[in-house]
Order: sequence, then C-alpha cells, then structure tokens
Amino acid sequence: MAAHRDESEHTPEVSAATAPDRRAHPRHAYEALVGLILVDERGTMCPPLVVRARDLSEGGLSIISRRPIETGRRGVVQLVRADGRHAVAGVEVRHCRYVEDQAHDIGLKFAPLPEGVRQEDFLDASGRIALFDPLLAENIGR
Repeated sequence: MAAHRDESEHTPEVSAATAPDRRAHPRHAYEALVGLILVDERGTMCPPLVVRARDLSEGGLSIISRRPIETGRRGVVQLVRADGRHAVAGVEVRHCRYVEDQAHDIGLKFAPLPEGVRQEDFLDASGRIALFDPLLAENIGR
C-alpha cells in the first residue's frame, strides 16, 4: 500500500444530537481508527487515510477527518475490532460538514465496492486482509 495520511488527530466532540438523524438504522458507539481509501472516477485507489470513527450503524459509518471529502465520492473502509479481526467494505460519502478546529463530520453509507475494486485487492500473501495502515493496529486490545 502507498504511504498514508493520518487524519485522526483533532477529534472534536461532535454530538450525534447536533446533526439531523436521517439514518434508517440505529447508531452504535464505535470510537476507533478506521482506514479509508478513496477511489477516483477511473477506479484508481488513492493512498490510505486514517480517520476516527464516531459511530456505526447497519447502513453506514460516521467519521471525523481534517480533510473534507466530496459528497458522492466512493471508496473502501477498513474496520478493525478490538479482538484483531478486521474487514473491508465499500462506502459512499453521503454528507460532509465542517465542524470546528479544521475537522469535518463525514457520513459514509455502506455500498458495494467501487467498480474495478475487489476484496482480493486487500489480501496479503497468506490470504488474510492486510491492514491499510499500521496505525489501525492501535484498535486491537482496546
């Protein structure tokens, strides 16, 4: 994988109550680092970003990033559980709002992997999903 950009610092307190709740599924607290790879319109994967998740639902994920991301942009997220298991999922940016202190609240809807991207693209030599970035290992054992 290419070099990452750590977008996880400067995580402001963003209350779920301050944003309109338009989700069809209940939100669950999920405060952890998440790997995000955006995919451009040609199917080219950008270098991984490390962002902080706020919460998660069956339909999507809310993240905080210093960098704004265009609504409609597609990509892949990697979630790492405290027990060390991790998975990748396709996402689409549903909203991006400036919050404070150069931070953006971004809503990601789970979606099929972007065209041209396959789950196999993220497997290591042993056939397991490789971490997008070593920083994601911080989630393990929390």
